[in-house]
Amino acid sequence: TLFSMLPYEVVGLGHADLSYGKSRLEEVVKSSKRLNLISSNIYSADSPVLNTYVIKKLGGIRVGFISIDSDVPLTDEFANDFSFKQPIDTAKSLMSEIKNKCDFVVVLSQLSDSENESLANDVEGIDLILGGSTSIEFEPKIIGNTLIARSGPGLDSFGTVYISTKGKVVLNKSC
Repeated sequence: TLFSMLPYEVVGLGHADLSYGKSRLEEVVKSSKRLNLISSNIYSADSPVLNTYVIKKLGGIRVGFISIDSDVPLTDEFANDFSFKQPIDTAKSLMSEIKNKCDFVVVLSQLSDSENESLANDVEGIDLILGGSTSIEFEPKIIGNTLIARSGPGLDSFGTVYISTKGKVVLNKSC
């Protein structure tokens, strides 16, 4: 898969990744063993489709990743394959589970800009929200202690986030 060729540590699924149904998703997951594919609020039956979070040691700190997608139902032929848990409730639940295991928490988000701002306002402990693709220009912003940044659609643009640490203490985060 294309994901396997790129140097990603963690990939969060979104609606577009579900466009070919559950069986195709299972094939992609199987062929992408090197990657940490996660999805925190996408379910099939009553079970998450993937691991709901991952913790990676990067640059000497423990970084927790969760992946939040919109809870708008699919409208295509695979709509019955998947369901979506409410994003903010899911993030709050996972934060209580992982915050003490991590030095830094990243949300890989497929939400709108306004939903990302609500996530930053309503969920304590998120350090960075990396927004998914949308074609609207966006300037990074800080809400409370959360930096919100995002790239453009597809592979058209990339962004860089800088995280300064001293030991396990995050001193600064910027784009």
